[in-house]
Amino acid sequence: MLMSGWTRHGVVLASDRRLTYPDGSIAEDRENKQVVWNNALVMAYTGLARLGPRAEESTHDFMTSALSRTTSGDSWNPTSFADLATAKLRSTRRVVNHKSTGLLFLAIGVGADNRRLGIVITNLPDAGWSEQPNMSFRATTYQMPPASITVHGQRLHPAALNSVSRYRRRIERHTSSLKPVAQILALAIQGAAMSEPRVGSNVVATMISPGTPSQSLYFPGDQSETTAYHPNVILGHTILSGIKMTYPDQPIRFRYLP
Repeated sequence: MLMSGWTRHGVVLASDRRLTYPDGSIAEDRENKQVVWNNALVMAYTGLARLGPRAEESTHDFMTSALSRTTSGDSWNPTSFADLATAKLRSTRRVVNHKSTGLLFLAIGVGADNRRLGIVITNLPDAGWSEQPNMSFRATTYQMPPASITVHGQRLHPAALNSVSRYRRRIERHTSSLKPVAQILALAIQGAAMSEPRVGSNVVATMISPGTPSQSLYFPGDQSETTAYHPNVILGHTILSGIKMTYPDQPIRFRYLP
């Protein structure tokens, strides 16, 4: 499950860490689903988690490699990324049931002109979940207004989405920090996990703000989880992985607003 929050001060992308088998049973609760590029963009995925002729490559590793290969200087080509994803998926189709090949990549960031951009790259019709995904990907770019909240992968109850939006507006009136927005998105995903077994309660949230280094926070649903790792980071032609993460300073309470 992916959630993004957009404010006047930057953008936040939150994702759970759960992988499930087609029957809904849990395969993994610690999977990294994000990668950060040049402190300007963060990308995450939801859907098919293994790719390749023998399903030997994690989608997270493919995403990192493809993002690195389709960037040049300070620019990124989403269409080229979509072409790489199409070729990779077609190499996978012999070992994966077609109905299980739905995959969506979401990239959000702040452009050089301070525009908030969202790019969806998916093989799903109308970016909605379907049992008949396509065998090719397309890239769609959106310019997002500052007050936007988006959800991908699973539905969020309308009351919960409304509460997240109200809290986000309240936060923005009192602080320029993106950390409270990250906490709210994480708590909303953890709330969804209580009723949807395909959503995990371990959440990573990454914050992108103009002129400052990106920051990722880990929100564990299971307090016994002692090790957490930062999303992969691409800086120029260098890929960093295996970086340990920090926990949020002070968790906040969350409730539905009337």
